[in-house]
Amino acid sequence: MPIVETITVRAVGPQRENLLCLLESHIDAFRFPEHLTTVECQAHADMDSDISIHLTWDRPFEKRWKSDLCILLEDNLKEFGLIDSNAWIRRFYLSRTPVPPQTLKTDVHHD
Repeated sequence: MPIVETITVRAVGPQRENLLCLLESHIDAFRFPEHLTTVECQAHADMDSDISIHLTWDRPFEKRWKSDLCILLEDNLKEFGLIDSNAWIRRFYLSRTPVPPQTLKTDVHHD
């Protein structure tokens, strides 16, 4: 059952642009640890200040689990604003488009 960790940063004004520039400039240097299948960065539709990073892991869930990558990102991103992080267990996955090879191979997954 995949785990999706979300790290949300509330970065106001120029800090938001600095954060986005930092994330985009380091994307090519990113290395995937074992079990990490996808990394997504999303901007909140209504709140210009919120940026969310989603880490999808293909590994068993453990209570109070937080990845080393999540801890590292939290530590490095706190200079940009307030941080909130959560771990979610994926219950199903639907897609109308082909799934990229580094993600789940099925279009619908029920647990």
